[in-house]
Amino acid sequence: MTARDRILDYVKQFPGRDDDEVAAALALSHRQAANQICRQLAKEGILRRQPGRRGKVVNYLIDGAPIAVPPAPQQSSTADAITEDDVKRALVKMLEPKGWAVEVAWGKQRGIDVVAIRGTERWIIECKGTGSLGPMQNNYFVGVLGELLQRMSGEASKHSIALPDVPKFRRLWSELPGNVKTKLALSALFVSRDGTVIELTL
Repeated sequence: MTARDRILDYVKQFPGRDDDEVAAALALSHRQAANQICRQLAKEGILRRQPGRRGKVVNYLIDGAPIAVPPAPQQSSTADAITEDDVKRALVKMLEPKGWAVEVAWGKQRGIDVVAIRGTERWIIECKGTGSLGPMQNNYFVGVLGELLQRMSGEASKHSIALPDVPKFRRLWSELPGNVKTKLALSALFVSRDGTVIELTL
């Protein structure tokens, strides 16, 4: 379960708890992670946040709110294909044990594919899957770079693309000029079929 799912489950069982209580109960390494996720859930109309008896903002699950649950893995079109959601699952498994609170746009949900928060650190990751045809991978690579560039702003965030660890994507990454990667402080996360994640900066 992602930090978002754990928070939803906890608030459902224990309504009226503030962000500090949520973070402590779920052993989240930073209170800010609980605060950011709870505020986002409130924006989505899933949680109601209001002042509690002790003056702190507390959280309640809104009755009938749609709770997004990560979809079950789908059958790939080929035995070696890695879907975009496979890539996202691997990132969650890599990031959460390192203290990151991870927010994921599963399936066709709009928004940034993966946002990870750890204290004052923020990591934005855009993802793609293998695709069914070789030429499609060229378009995927260009597309994921374009999507990430649109996410870059003045905020101090780390930015990465995440792709299946296949020869074509490795080659496309190696052909991207090093000075471009350096100026953008850009890295690539390559995800293997077994879920192993390797980060490259050049």
